[in-house]
Amino acid sequence: MRDTRYNGNYALTFTAGKEIETGKKFRNRIIGFNIKTVYRGGFRDTPIDLAASEALPGEGTVYKDNEAYSIQYPAYFRTDIRLSVKRNRTHSTQTLALDIQNVTNRKNIYGKFYNNETNSIKTYYQTSLIPVLSYKIEF
Repeated sequence: MRDTRYNGNYALTFTAGKEIETGKKFRNRIIGFNIKTVYRGGFRDTPIDLAASEALPGEGTVYKDNEAYSIQYPAYFRTDIRLSVKRNRTHSTQTLALDIQNVTNRKNIYGKFYNNETNSIKTYYQTSLIPVLSYKIEF
């Protein structure tokens, strides 16, 4: 029996949030604070056959298929935060929010590939810190 790419063996998730009503002094706005943290075993991958990859230029990465998913990358860790201001009106609700994904800017490994130009194995990482500003109107 073999592992699969996504078998990290464990996964932990923490989610918390708080909304604070400001009252009439601040036009009855609701301020929200949210956090989500994920910690799980890293992706699994198949070892690269460097000699075979070098021997077949232009063919891309050659993997050792008989050792499929035998490598496990370091644990995946990511924390996202969200700050929002919500205003409820008679016929609509408006929300202005700032989401910061991967706030710790951790470089989680996505995979490794053979680079034909440098004749070496290159590591690719998942996305780093991403800020997302959004404005939503609900009727």
